[in-house]
Amino acid sequence: KAMRDKLAVHRSGRVKPSLDDKILSMCNGFAIYGLACMSEVFQDEEALSLAIKTEKYLHDFMLQGGDLLASVRNEKGSIKGTVDDYGSTIRGLFKLFTVTQEPDYLKKGLKLLQHALHKFWDPKDGGFFIGELNSPELIYNPKELYDGAIPSGNSLMAGNLLSAFLLTEDTHYKKYLDQLIAHFSNDLNQYKIHAAHFMGVIRLLEKGSRELKIYVMNEETKKRVLQEYPAARLKKMYPHDVRLVLVDPSRCLEGLPTVHYCRNGACGLPELLQN
Repeated sequence: KAMRDKLAVHRSGRVKPSLDDKILSMCNGFAIYGLACMSEVFQDEEALSLAIKTEKYLHDFMLQGGDLLASVRNEKGSIKGTVDDYGSTIRGLFKLFTVTQEPDYLKKGLKLLQHALHKFWDPKDGGFFIGELNSPELIYNPKELYDGAIPSGNSLMAGNLLSAFLLTEDTHYKKYLDQLIAHFSNDLNQYKIHAAHFMGVIRLLEKGSRELKIYVMNEETKKRVLQEYPAARLKKMYPHDVRLVLVDPSRCLEGLPTVHYCRNGACGLPELLQN
């Protein structure tokens, strides 16, 4: 112990290395998504609580005049986010909405998505630039497709546009997605597995989406349904890609939770939610 104490005193006189302790929006967007998935698969309340706290931090400290910041330190920052930052954060918000069914997360995600379309979308040829349109600070502003350790910005935004379309049925997002795929169609033959996330979006489009809509009478019933029918149970009962639990008494049979099971927007006859 004496030697360790002596060593610690000697070491304290050295110049300490710099500490990179800034908080990144992109990494936390991925964290929100991962924690929300964990809570969905394992019914882990702690993971969901962490995802919600992380989202609140991003909303409170990483939005500046409607712009998403790339990073903050001590709740302050000035560098605006790239399309990758937006893509990751929007993805996390959409996932948090599908798990909690809290409309506020969907609204926030859609608002950021619309902002990203305004800031990064190429209105002439389609596709998302990494940086803002016509930014004087950028010598070169590429449209990245390569999925490395993380999905590219265009891959993330392809998934977000598809999610926005499936969650809202607004064809506005589908049109952007079609243009995005058309823009990169030739490049995909070259990238192949190195654009796996982007290819996954195309695969889901080709396969056709399955939407599960559960209509309930009120918010109290909605909470009960979310508790009694976790994602894993519903997946076995009604295999689906998108789940929505909506308050709409006019859609409820006999005043009970009612299922509308749809494929590519075409729904079958309504049925009572199974016990």
